Amino acid sequence: MLIRPDRVISRRKPAPLDSTGQNEHVIRHLPPDIDDVAGRADLIALLDAYTTDSAGAPKRAAVVVTGGPGVGKTTLAAKWAHRAERRYRHGAVMLDLRGDSQAAKADAGEIVDTLLSLLDFPVDQVVNPIARAAKLSALLARRSMLVILDNVRSSDQVAPLLGVLSSCTVLIVSRWRLKSLSAKLTPPVITVFPLGDRYSSALLTRRIGHRARDDAEGVEELVRLCRGNPLALTLVAERAISRAGTRMRTLATQLRDADLLLDLGDEGDWPGMSLRSAFALSYHDLEPAERRVFALIGLHPSAEMTTAVIAAADGRPVPEVRRSLDVLVAAHLIEHPADLDRYRVHDLLHLYAASLAAKLSDVDLARRRMFEFYLRVVIDAYRLQFPHKELLNLPPMVRAAPTPGFRNVAEARQWVLRERTSIMAISAASEGVLNGISYLLPAMASEFFILQGIYPDAIEGLTIAVRAATAQGDVGSLASCLNDLAVVHMLIGADDAAEKCLLRALELVDAHGIAVGVATVRLNLARVHFHAGRAAEAVERYRKVLPSVRELGEPMLCASAEHRFADALVEMGGHDEEALALYREAVRHRREAGDATELMRAHAALGALLVRLGRLAEASLECSAGEALIEASQDLPTIMKLNTVLAQLRHAEGDARAALRHAHLAVALANRTRHATGRARALSALAAVLWEHGDPEDARELWQEAAELYRGRARLAKADAIEALLAELHGPLIPAARKGDEDTVAMPSPHLRITRGRRS
Repeated sequence: MLIRPDRVISRRKPAPLDSTGQNEHVIRHLPPDIDDVAGRADLIALLDAYTTDSAGAPKRAAVVVTGGPGVGKTTLAAKWAHRAERRYRHGAVMLDLRGDSQAAKADAGEIVDTLLSLLDFPVDQVVNPIARAAKLSALLARRSMLVILDNVRSSDQVAPLLGVLSSCTVLIVSRWRLKSLSAKLTPPVITVFPLGDRYSSALLTRRIGHRARDDAEGVEELVRLCRGNPLALTLVAERAISRAGTRMRTLATQLRDADLLLDLGDEGDWPGMSLRSAFALSYHDLEPAERRVFALIGLHPSAEMTTAVIAAADGRPVPEVRRSLDVLVAAHLIEHPADLDRYRVHDLLHLYAASLAAKLSDVDLARRRMFEFYLRVVIDAYRLQFPHKELLNLPPMVRAAPTPGFRNVAEARQWVLRERTSIMAISAASEGVLNGISYLLPAMASEFFILQGIYPDAIEGLTIAVRAATAQGDVGSLASCLNDLAVVHMLIGADDAAEKCLLRALELVDAHGIAVGVATVRLNLARVHFHAGRAAEAVERYRKVLPSVRELGEPMLCASAEHRFADALVEMGGHDEEALALYREAVRHRREAGDATELMRAHAALGALLVRLGRLAEASLECSAGEALIEASQDLPTIMKLNTVLAQLRHAEGDARAALRHAHLAVALANRTRHATGRARALSALAAVLWEHGDPEDARELWQEAAELYRGRARLAKADAIEALLAELHGPLIPAARKGDEDTVAMPSPHLRITRGRRS
């Protein structure tokens, strides 16, 4: 049957006489109208625009409506047809071509015969199919009709009909992208996407009633589960209506079970109405290679992935897998949202794909190849970004095709940041399944995240790594992950958490005689004291550990010890020459190791001390050396500190414009990285420039915030110094005249409003 009798209203109305004086039939053969269609006004307007001329009269045109399973393509077409049918004097017909059914698909001949029958033409009078098509074309040429061809599987089903229906407005509805048809005729294409959250919530509330209105949080969770799929929303609403005693949030909790959600609707008297059934129609229409690729997508723990990772899991070459992915895009089972070689799958289809993946005969091997792909590529990136650092213990890996590789450090870093969501998802999904990946992948990726100030992901990843390394029984890796986790805690001001991690790490490396580990952890314990504002205790610890560090002969470790020791001496005060010597040793060791980030950090620290001592020419050389390393490093906290020092240097040199520029950049970077101490330093530098150049109110406000930040980080000496300065400068300010510009007063920074906005 081309027409579903239970879904179609067929009626005929009297029509005016034709040119021969005969009555012409008016056919209205459409599904029942639906009032509950929300969020589709823009698509209905597009259909109106594509099917009418400037005077509002119907056009002879073909329009394609496409979209994934369950998004409401047929509902949209039927709703629009009821709105538009008055434009068509001789009627509107909607035919089901069974393209999404397991029954035989309708061909062009069947469609011609059905339309002839609807026009009351005795089909058996004409035997030849070509003659029947010609007769239909002649009958339609005298009529104004709308013909909707629903559930079209391929261009071949409808291409032979477009000539016959050329006098009509034709709507072609398909869950497939009809590329062949589009290439030949270039009809307008309207893609139906899932509903927005607002419309999804309105649909559920309208159908369920007061129970939904009384439980907004539960409805919000149901909307999140359905992800805008109208079929899912309809099935969930029916479930809620049929269980009057169930609260919305209880129903949402139940539907977190993927199988229950996918099978919702199969318990009714109309089998095949579930999401699983709707998705299966598209899935079973695929070839075996494409079915496998779609199932493999279900193994990926996030909804976005690249061709390369699917190819790694599949085992076929990338070009072959890309062709399979293109078929899935054409079937609206996945999306290709941009020019990048990336694909995205709707959450509900992702759940369905995961249910298929569980049935693959090689599911464990495919999952391992997929997860190890990320590990291999992150290892490649890590070796480029941190060539001086040793890798943690690598787990055994299956044989695989070579990874794509990177042309340079910037490309490697960009890949890790672009794949951040997938890396975090793989790290979590591999825990307890592939623990070797679960500790190594986030441990390496977190160093990239720290470079960009993405501390929450670094903490989450390293926490996973600690659990996985514990499960593996790998003491060295566990201690390393604990140490790195402590460093991130320090960067965000969680000194107690940092100390707890370090004490646990120290216990491990002490017990197993790991000398480098002992030295590293003791250095970081001293750093905790420094971060907590206990400079004297930090200095004492650094003095004790430095000789043992130098005995190890590790340039990077020596540089770290010397640099941190010098920082503590500067903070404590009274040891400037010793600090200068240590900074210079740190620069030498950093240069030997070839670490651009740490070398830039050492130059910035040395430059800051030289500025304070008034040795501006030497400070300028150090800052210039640091600036030359920015492109190679891209470490935001270090770039932030360097810009703070540059602001202080340019201010001391009398270049207010450059000082303001560097200070504002430092504040912006501190905001981005959520680095409290760095923000306090940057605000202090900016305040000093503003104060001297005629903006006392903003300067006081910035100094006050800097003092609060220092006090919050237990840097009490810094806070006290700023507050003493504010008390001393409490009186009115008369801006000093500047040489060559005695008659002018500097204007406040035009960017200060941005700074205020970030503080508020």
